[in-house]
Amino acid sequence: FPSHDTEAEGEMKSTLPKTTVRAVNPSYKPDAVDVVSTKPKEFRRWQLAALEDMRGQRLGFTVAPCGAGKSTFQVGHAIHEIVESNFTQKQLFVVPQQHIVDGFDSAVLKLPKPHQSVYTWKVQQSHNFCRNDEAVVHGLKAWLLASPKSLRVPGKAITGLNAITTHAGLVAVWRTLSDQEKAQAIKNLTLRVDEAHHVRGVM
Repeated sequence: FPSHDTEAEGEMKSTLPKTTVRAVNPSYKPDAVDVVSTKPKEFRRWQLAALEDMRGQRLGFTVAPCGAGKSTFQVGHAIHEIVESNFTQKQLFVVPQQHIVDGFDSAVLKLPKPHQSVYTWKVQQSHNFCRNDEAVVHGLKAWLLASPKSLRVPGKAITGLNAITTHAGLVAVWRTLSDQEKAQAIKNLTLRVDEAHHVRGVM
């Protein structure tokens, strides 16, 4: 995330996890982006490097300028994890605001080696837990406690194993879980927290 506070940025650098990707994208051209195109996106050079650096890591922190492709990278890395785990690793995207959902709910991406396949990523409408109501709380809790096998939808598209919620939504659900349920919820789960610098004291 961009920061204009040099003192704060210095403190941030000293506390970043071991696997940290910092990137610039001088070739980015906003007018060249086709937001409705179904042509598979391919990873940019920094995204390929980040994918390799984060392979097998338990913790990762992506820092890049606006427009560099952080959302695309996170979706691509999520697809990679699902495929690598033989479709057993669930992916929960956690966003600060509902309108950010669009960056994570659907994509068509071509993974690099060793897969080199095109994957369609789609978050089911029923797994978009960004509304602020009681039904969403129950739905997210059920998704967190469900097994990957029960969630996976057969077919070419990756769907069922992925979901989206807000920071506040995850906190609300997490506080309702017992210790046993928390252990069950984080089994085979990757949390992808967008704008993570806004979150503290949740877990």
